[in-house]
Amino acid sequence: MRKLYTIAIMLILVFALAACGGDNDGPGLGNFTAYVENDDAPWAEAYLDILTEKSALLTSDESYMFLDDGKIVVTEVFGNEAPELLYIYIPEDNPYCSRLMIMSYSDATGAVPVFDSIINVMAGGGGNYCVFLTRGGKLITYFSMYGEFSYFGFWSIEPMSSGELADLYDPYNISFFDYENRTNALLFYNSYPDYDNFDEFDDWVLSYMIDGAEISEDEFYERAAEIMGDIDRVLFHSTITDVDEYGLYERDDLWKVITPFTAESMTYKEAVSWLETLV
Repeated sequence: MRKLYTIAIMLILVFALAACGGDNDGPGLGNFTAYVENDDAPWAEAYLDILTEKSALLTSDESYMFLDDGKIVVTEVFGNEAPELLYIYIPEDNPYCSRLMIMSYSDATGAVPVFDSIINVMAGGGGNYCVFLTRGGKLITYFSMYGEFSYFGFWSIEPMSSGELADLYDPYNISFFDYENRTNALLFYNSYPDYDNFDEFDDWVLSYMIDGAEISEDEFYERAAEIMGDIDRVLFHSTITDVDEYGLYERDDLWKVITPFTAESMTYKEAVSWLETLV
């Protein structure tokens, strides 16, 4: 029998313990949803091992990296039997970007990577991101290079092939957001096609695209409103309190007009503490 454990239940237990006079100095359990089948979670040990091994990449004291002490989610995003492990990390060979990794688990393969891509770039002014699930369960990311300065839009996150994952050797390569090569995964974007041939910013021409075909500005913003109106759960976003002036809801025009969502991501300590209870 599948049991659905939510943060609401966890918070009730925490408050109940506090009311009984017990000390609660440990980490919170975060705002997340995870699924456990018959109280048996073989994926929990595998994910715990991964987090332990990658701890140096998953934590940072530098708030400008939009990472703090970890951004981790365990939930179903691709419709598999076991939930996926999603985490944002800083590569060892490129400390000026953050990447989104998604691991999937099965009894046959164990925990394996199924997605890995740059999600944020700090060089040149930085950008913003928001990874969310729609009401229909579609996993989508909003991504802006330099905070809507160069290009921005919405992309559907789909499992990568083993070949695509093998080609991700270059830590500076924004492979998934290369709209020329992955238009099948593209919802739409806004860009400056003459990026290398401009004299003044006023001379730049905006281009609005969907699946490689140009659309009007009005259609672009209509589609954006539809997508954002269909957001069900936000898993990650790049807003943190220490640098609000650069955050998603303060810097990117599309997001300024909506009520900010609370991301479900756990810190590193929260994720490890919770997974240890399942092992």
